[in-house]
Amino acid sequence: MAFLVFDLGGTLMEYQGMPANWSDFYLDGFQRVNDALQMNLTNQELMDACEILRSYNPRICGREKEYSPEYLFEKAIVSWNRPSLCPSTLVEYFFDGLKLVPIIYDDTIPFLNLYRAGRGHAAILTDLPSAMPDQLIRQHISKLLPYFDFYVSSATCGYRKPNPAGLQYLAGKWKTKLSELCLIGDEEKDEKTAKAAGCRFIKIDRSGKNPQLPHNLSELSSVLGL
Repeated sequence: MAFLVFDLGGTLMEYQGMPANWSDFYLDGFQRVNDALQMNLTNQELMDACEILRSYNPRICGREKEYSPEYLFEKAIVSWNRPSLCPSTLVEYFFDGLKLVPIIYDDTIPFLNLYRAGRGHAAILTDLPSAMPDQLIRQHISKLLPYFDFYVSSATCGYRKPNPAGLQYLAGKWKTKLSELCLIGDEEKDEKTAKAAGCRFIKIDRSGKNPQLPHNLSELSSVLGL
């Protein structure tokens, strides 16, 4: 019985035009907050919030512990000195300002149809973009969720890759050994996560630069013998 665990961004989908590190777009998010709530924030206040949020960005600071969006935004706006602001409201307007456009890769659903037809088990294991609410990414990938036994984010298990907590959580849910899992992802941290957990790893290279790796999920089918 196969137990495949899929990374999300860069493996099954992406956000159009967004790089792995979103910190350059923080100002757009905070400006949306400023405009929507008519706060008349100074440019310095906006930049201060960006710098604090950037200091928590795991692509920059390398943190593995996950924090809630509310916690991160409370920290980010401390210099604004506006204690009455609701962090949840800030989060909503901030991500609205980023104008995220989720794109599910063309090969994703056909592959999942083929794989699940063989009664294989599948799960998603994803690190949330820094300060992003779990429910927002679930909404963006709602078409994918029915194909998976479990959706596990860094918010679910409390830790980000390469910490193996997410894989340990899934092994417990499936009541199987970690060595029976196979993690499929596109980044070095995915490989490190699999190594830390003692499970198999398959890298997807959607750039097509490495001829020895599958470049999409259609090619992954051959690797898995589907």
